[in-house]
Amino acid sequence: MKNQTTAGLRLVFASVLAALLTACASGPSIHTNADPTADFMSVNTFGFMQPLSTDSGNVQSLLSTQLIAATTDELGKRGWRLDQDNPDVIINFLFETQEQIRTRNTGASVSTMHRSGRYGGWGATMSTPTIEQTTQGALSIDVIDPSQNRMIWEGTATNRVTDRLRENQAETVRTFVAAILADFP
Repeated sequence: MKNQTTAGLRLVFASVLAALLTACASGPSIHTNADPTADFMSVNTFGFMQPLSTDSGNVQSLLSTQLIAATTDELGKRGWRLDQDNPDVIINFLFETQEQIRTRNTGASVSTMHRSGRYGGWGATMSTPTIEQTTQGALSIDVIDPSQNRMIWEGTATNRVTDRLRENQAETVRTFVAAILADFP
């Protein structure tokens, strides 16, 4: 009985581990880069570039509003505060999408069969290419030192843009901003 319980627990543990790994694999790919000479310990305040790269002209987009809220929350957890008038750093966002088309062809084959007697045979198989169109998205957060007018940190999340992510845009933005800023100094 004890062996069956242990085997059952191992099976449950393996299933949970597989589910967690699958969930992690479906998240965004994060890449960050920092200026090694930047002094992040002296930074206490932040502001946002005006207008942001995610805005449309002088109109703040819904995406920008969501990015500002998510970033303000995440940086607030670090003890930073929003100061749009005299910030230690300025934040900007970039969002780009790219359509990708993948084709796969399983190929074609021709075969012949040899038999004794009069009858021989041949066969051919053809395949049609499989075409898949996907959208890849990249969200970047740039941290700029306004006193030197140079970028001191950047983080980018890339992921396939799905209908599920589009339908839950506010939650997707929060998740991606948190993932990007997790590597922030």
